[in-house]
Amino acid sequence: CSDHTLRVLDLQNQKQRYALRGHRDGLSGCAFLKGCSQAYSASFDSTIKVWDVDRGQTVRAISADRPIWASAVHQGLSMIIAGHEDGRISSWDPRSGERIWAPAMVHPGRAIVGLDISPNGQTLATQADDGTVCLSSLPGSQILHSLTGTGPVAFPSTPAFSQDGSMLLARGTDALSCWRVSSGDPVALHKAQAPVCVCWSLSQPIVAHTDGNFSLWGSEER
Repeated sequence: CSDHTLRVLDLQNQKQRYALRGHRDGLSGCAFLKGCSQAYSASFDSTIKVWDVDRGQTVRAISADRPIWASAVHQGLSMIIAGHEDGRISSWDPRSGERIWAPAMVHPGRAIVGLDISPNGQTLATQADDGTVCLSSLPGSQILHSLTGTGPVAFPSTPAFSQDGSMLLARGTDALSCWRVSSGDPVALHKAQAPVCVCWSLSQPIVAHTDGNFSLWGSEER
């Protein structure tokens, strides 16, 4: 949020439970941790905070050394993966606050504006502000494929794996690109009007646009 606050909402009763404060700069990511009793938030202030959702209290604060532009939770390996403005990725154990591996350079000289973890937990997709998408192995950070075609993109821009993990979708300023994960081969390039985010949690990918409309990829805009 613009006021550096993470808010926990009770959707059933449609009210706010807690406003979690402590970051000194804007938030760049958040998610529930395994079991959903805790959550984390990542910030441009170079910190990750782990929260007790039930009590609305800080469990621990982790110093990430550099601003965090993107992040995600790997539930299987119990770690938070962060992408930074200098093109590096790092990983942290939310239970201890310890670093799991040393920062690895994935996008030299470019800010990482989004990342996603494959459904099987074995592949990390990161997108930089020049539009380049890298697929890296997990655990570790060996680059498998470097994918291009979307063009420059502004923060935030999280790529999306298909439900079975075989395909990856990412947006550009005016385009959507899809690749085969195993080979890195392009599947399709689709011109789109001002896409702002993509999601592939359904059988078809969903794309939201700046004009407030959304589309199912391959269908007419809704």
